[in-house]
Amino acid sequence: MALASQSVSPVSRRHNYRRRKRRSGRLLVLLAAIALTSAWFFWPEGAEEGAASESEAGATVATEPAPGPTDTNGGMTANRTPDATRDNRAALDTNPRTTPATTTTPQEVATFAPSQSDDTLEGLTTTPVSTVSEPEPSTPTPAEPEPTEPGSGSGYKAPIPESFRAPSTGAAAAARLASAKGMIESDPFRARAILSDLIASGDLEGEDRVAARDSLNTLGEMLFFNSMRSPDDAFTSQYVIQNGDSLERIAKRDGINVEWGMLQTMNGISNPSRIRIDQRLKIPVGTFHAVVSKTEYVMDLFLENESGRVIIASYPVGLGELNGTPTGRFKVRSRSKLKNPPWTNPRTGERFYPDDPKNPIGERWIGLEGIDPANESLTGYGIHGTIDMDSIGDDRSMGCIRLRDADVIRVYDALVTNGSTITINP
Repeated sequence: MALASQSVSPVSRRHNYRRRKRRSGRLLVLLAAIALTSAWFFWPEGAEEGAASESEAGATVATEPAPGPTDTNGGMTANRTPDATRDNRAALDTNPRTTPATTTTPQEVATFAPSQSDDTLEGLTTTPVSTVSEPEPSTPTPAEPEPTEPGSGSGYKAPIPESFRAPSTGAAAAARLASAKGMIESDPFRARAILSDLIASGDLEGEDRVAARDSLNTLGEMLFFNSMRSPDDAFTSQYVIQNGDSLERIAKRDGINVEWGMLQTMNGISNPSRIRIDQRLKIPVGTFHAVVSKTEYVMDLFLENESGRVIIASYPVGLGELNGTPTGRFKVRSRSKLKNPPWTNPRTGERFYPDDPKNPIGERWIGLEGIDPANESLTGYGIHGTIDMDSIGDDRSMGCIRLRDADVIRVYDALVTNGSTITINP
């Protein structure tokens, strides 16, 4: 009996191919469902946090204390967070699973006011816009840091004009300077008070003034920009974080007259969304003021309260060409403080946008308004950063006060609309 033919017609081949294709598709769907189910059950808790962004300090972020040992991270950090960074001096939350939420806060865009005269060529007006504001990053330092050794502070050395180079400090002032420098380790609060008084009184001259300011910067890092607090310090206090607190809300409480970025810097907080209930923050007591010496190209940052007035830091500055920086007393103009501001050059019309590395005014803008009869009409000058580091200690601006970006961030966080004054001396 002859064997049946094994040949298959083209129609049958197409039918078999489609049937196999359908079976393969169903198998792929089944495998994908199994893979997704496995991922759901075995995905590690908190793995998504790597992509989470850091929250704005204005969000409610205080959480219940984590069980186990409390966080010991403290120390001073150079901020940066402006805006605000942008102000919390407590230790960081050690719970890595707190996922911060980003919030949007109103920001302002600075534009040159055409009505300003060329005497105020860096004048700015503000127009509200909505932007996402992120806290300035800061790097926490180890817990319980040792006090800074004398002479190892900010490293600031004010330029010494030729007219100040001849030492002419009186014998009494020179003795007080030597005494204060000798007690930096044994009685730093007394040393700070003496040195601040010597600078304010004008009794020191030339290199002695530079030495006094350098010691004050060292003391500022030891006593103020550092999470450790002594009960002997009349210019700092403590605040215990409550449920629902955030750095921004704490900074607005009675008696805390700084931007929240100052609290962040003082307490070495890298992530402002991870503060927790019962955490203790070091906070400033009083109001900050600034005094600028045009002769010395320096800004002294004072903290004042009922106990007196002490210099927290001194920063070198750049000033206006052709003696263009006005003198007298000023205040922070309302709604003038800007982080990462845009700017329009009033001479050329060239516009610089935020994040432009060529923006001449750097990372911060603080608008000034005169409060003396002779300068009360002046509203176009300001304090800002710079990309031209060589201009610090020289007369190159259009009349404004220039600071290095790291310095202007601290000044921005210290000076407030409610009460701060800026005095510019000849």
